[in-house]
Amino acid sequence: MSRILIADDDATIRDVLRIALEQAHHDVVEVADGAAALDAVSEHAPDLIVLDIGMPEMDGLQVCQELRRTHATPVLFLTARSDEIDRIVGLELGADDYVTKPFSPREVVARIKAILKRSAPAPVMDDMLQRGGSRSMRHATCAVSVAIA
Repeated sequence: MSRILIADDDATIRDVLRIALEQAHHDVVEVADGAAALDAVSEHAPDLIVLDIGMPEMDGLQVCQELRRTHATPVLFLTARSDEIDRIVGLELGADDYVTKPFSPREVVARIKAILKRSAPAPVMDDMLQRGGSRSMRHATCAVSVAIA
């Protein structure tokens, strides 16, 4: 189960997203401003952050900039700002996706699922040792040994 942080000053939007994400079997943490979002990242270590841009205390762009200094947590901007320049700035600051309001909760959940799939660590292979003549290879470490005669 993934933990999703929703940072939006609109309680109705947080409720709609929380319900949709919980139905998709995600654990949800909610905050209403940018400063609380940064605190929640430290406290809850979310797997993904849904971030509104126009929030009090600290806007979503500032939150994203601050996050990128120390965290690689995926960010999906969910905002009323729909101008091309806003989308470009959001993505250039490090957002993984950008969705404008009004939005479809099902689409946001699908986008979150796709981001989480892309950001999941690669599966660790067993440390198989493969030998063939004068060569051996450990798959887990990608170490290759060649015997020279």
